[in-house]
Formats: sequence, C-alpha cells, structure tokens
Amino acid sequence: MKRLSVRLVISHLVVAVVGVLATYLVVRVLAPVLFDESLRLGPGPGGAAGQNMGQGGLRTQVAVAVDRAVLIGAVVGAVAAAALGALVAWRLTRPLSAVRDATRAIARGKYAAPLPTPGTTELADLAADVAQLGRTLSE
Repeated sequence: MKRLSVRLVISHLVVAVVGVLATYLVVRVLAPVLFDESLRLGPGPGGAAGQNMGQGGLRTQVAVAVDRAVLIGAVVGAVAAAALGALVAWRLTRPLSAVRDATRAIARGKYAAPLPTPGTTELADLAADVAQLGRTLSE
C-alpha cells in the first residue's frame, strides 16, 4: 500500500464508490418523496390527483419522479466524488511540494535542506535521492 500507483488506483476506486453510493442514497430517499409530490399535484394541468391515474399515468409519474431523483443523485454523487478526489489528490501531492522546496533550497546553496520522508515508496526514494544530492554537493 506504500506504492503510489496502488494508492492512485485505490483512490479512484474509492471516489467512484462514493459517487455511486451518494447517487443511490439520494435516489432512494428522494424518489419516493418526488413521487408523493407528483401524486399530490396530479398529472394534468389542473393537478387533481385522482384524474388520469390509470396505469399509464402512474407509470409516467413514477418515471418522472425517478428521473428527477437520479439527476439530483448524480449531481450530489459527482460533487461528493470531486470533493473526495480533491482531498486525495492534495494528500498525494503534498509530499511533492516538500521535495520541490528542498530542491529549490539546494539550488540556492542550502545543501542540508530539511526533507521529510514521504509515506509512498516512489516519493520516499525521490526524497532520499534529493537528500543524497544535497550531501554530495555540500562535500
């Protein structure tokens, strides 16, 4: 789990699952409410709930309620997935900023620039190489 490639794949999977779960939960909660609302308003221009409530009218009401719920659920799912994706991206790129800062310090002649060891294998190797570069240049 220390490899960056594994973390990226897992983060994408988690983001997708969060989006799907958010969509499902919103649709599951919202579709019945929207259906009840459409029954109260009725299918026709006058809105009387008892009018035109044959099988076709009820099917249309259900379809409209589910369509609206899915659309709202998809938007909520996309927002949740984007927020989680931004958080994961920030956590994965934060160590790169530390390595970048250390390389800039080395370029300015501060060869013993502090460099924390990131948690991922690839970035830890990169940080070790940059630290070694600084030590070699200072000698």
